[in-house]
Amino acid sequence: MEENSIAILRRTAQEKKAEVVVVSCCLIGIAITSFFQPNILKRMTDDGLLQKNRKVLIAFLLLFIGSQLLRSLCSNIQTKEFGRIQIHAENNFLNAIMKKLECIEVLSYEKYSPLELLNSIKMDIKTITSIFGEFTSMVIAALLQMSAGIIGVCSMSWQLSLLIIVVIPIKMCFVRFYAGKQEKILEKLLASDNRFFVWLSECIEGIEICKFWKKKKVLIHELNYYSKPLFQSEYNAISNDSDNTLMIELVDILMYGLLYGVGGCLSYRNQITVGTLLAVVAYSSNITASATLFMNMKYYYAKIYPSLKRMDEFLDEDGEVNGEDTEMEDTHQSEIVVTCQDVSFQYPSSKRMLLSNVSFQIRRGEKVALIGNNGAGKSTLLKLICGLYHPKEGIISIFGKNTCEIPGKNLREHISVVTQNPFIWKGTIQDNIDWSRSHFDDYILELCRKLEILTGISDKDKLSYEIKSKGENLSVGERKKVALARAFAKDAEIVILDEVTAGMDSKISQKIVNEIFDEKTIIFTSHVDSDIQYADRVFALQGDGTLIEL
Repeated sequence: MEENSIAILRRTAQEKKAEVVVVSCCLIGIAITSFFQPNILKRMTDDGLLQKNRKVLIAFLLLFIGSQLLRSLCSNIQTKEFGRIQIHAENNFLNAIMKKLECIEVLSYEKYSPLELLNSIKMDIKTITSIFGEFTSMVIAALLQMSAGIIGVCSMSWQLSLLIIVVIPIKMCFVRFYAGKQEKILEKLLASDNRFFVWLSECIEGIEICKFWKKKKVLIHELNYYSKPLFQSEYNAISNDSDNTLMIELVDILMYGLLYGVGGCLSYRNQITVGTLLAVVAYSSNITASATLFMNMKYYYAKIYPSLKRMDEFLDEDGEVNGEDTEMEDTHQSEIVVTCQDVSFQYPSSKRMLLSNVSFQIRRGEKVALIGNNGAGKSTLLKLICGLYHPKEGIISIFGKNTCEIPGKNLREHISVVTQNPFIWKGTIQDNIDWSRSHFDDYILELCRKLEILTGISDKDKLSYEIKSKGENLSVGERKKVALARAFAKDAEIVILDEVTAGMDSKISQKIVNEIFDEKTIIFTSHVDSDIQYADRVFALQGDGTLIEL
């Protein structure tokens, strides 16, 4: 069963029990020092300063300094331990996201743009895991300090303690009001942030094309359109923070004024000492500051909630529809490799049935061409065969087994795919062809020679040739050849080629189908008429979603 955000946070705390214990001890140490410091201050004032007793003054001064040092040390240790827990939480979230990406249904994943997903993940992980940051430790410490402070004040002056306690619910009203506003503001901020960065990503990717058209004014207009809501939301969040802080400070100013006024009157009447008044003021700062911090927990977590909600929505996306985790055994005994029986498919966002009652069989070793106009559904049908999509109606079987009943990872062990725009990783040629290093170097070099990969580079340097991110330093044809070599090195029974031969020399196309993958079952799409001659059978997708064999 997949974890949600709360479950991941809970697991992190369980895995870091030792750090949690250390933090707890530090928090208790801070609370104890907070309780005794005002009493130390009282004794230092009444018995030391006012009585002019140097020994008592020095003794309590050293005690006060020692308690402050202990408090600082505990605070330092707890911050470091919380940092370890937070980093571990970030790692747990990243692992959960990678597992989700591995099993997420492709239709669910395709809703996100890569930059939108990257931006969301980065922002949400940092925001959510900050729950293990300094603020949480401060909130817990504040709760302990507030309790200790109330006990300390009540033991000295019930009149002044009553004054302090009345202030707390007033502060709470302001915090609740501004926390509600902040939650709504941040939801708008996250939405505006996503829209802006999706637009910015498209601008960056299409900047080369923009140079050929007068789109400067359009881009500036779009920049203002997408950035204005983002900046307005950011300003609203800052403004709301500032208003919240101002109202709390005004309440504190009023409280301190009343404390000194009422406390002074009580001191004149000899009902309390000057030391008691100073101790109460010190206690009050602990109580009110701690109460404010504790109440601000709602305000703080109002900032976390939108990220928590968005993260859970992603982690809750539909996974691939799979049956029991069983291996596909004895595939070499099946003569029929692929079967489509009355398959229909429709994208969730479309009213059109893209594929309608498609039926065919492909035998072992056949070379099958799939043709049709752009948008006819060729690539979609290939994804259905790979188990990346599942049919709305009908059954697709690979080696006699329903793709909806086979775990995707097991199904795709028997399929190699080369897409129209193959993805190339940053790394060497060898990294991209043989990820697992399961082949000898000579085997990979021979494969490069067959496919004429980087013919201008010597065999000595070819495998270590560095490819930039997304294969930017390779031509489109070279990227396809590297992907073809990768597909061959996998040695899967079924090879799917989606518009791979476009832009390639006809001799290379013939070599791919009839020489390199000659013993494999091949399903390929192509708009090049000469490629069809290499096929044993040709299927054509019609405009109404049906399929015929030519």
